[in-house]
Amino acid sequence: HDAFIARMNQKADDLGLNQTAYTDPSGLLSDNISSAYDMARLIAFASEDDRIGPIMRTSPTRLR
Repeated sequence: HDAFIARMNQKADDLGLNQTAYTDPSGLLSDNISSAYDMARLIAFASEDDRIGPIMRTSPTRLR
């Protein structure tokens, strides 16, 4: 669990998300921090991933 959080923080650092820090693997606790700018950059990085991007571009009506 701690090792996974360390990897999340390392990946954020690798991506240049300098205002992001994770304290739990869900990313949902209020102790996790990220700026709006970093979140927008994270979404941009995710959308370029061949595994995630197509899902992000799927129409919500097709997911029902």
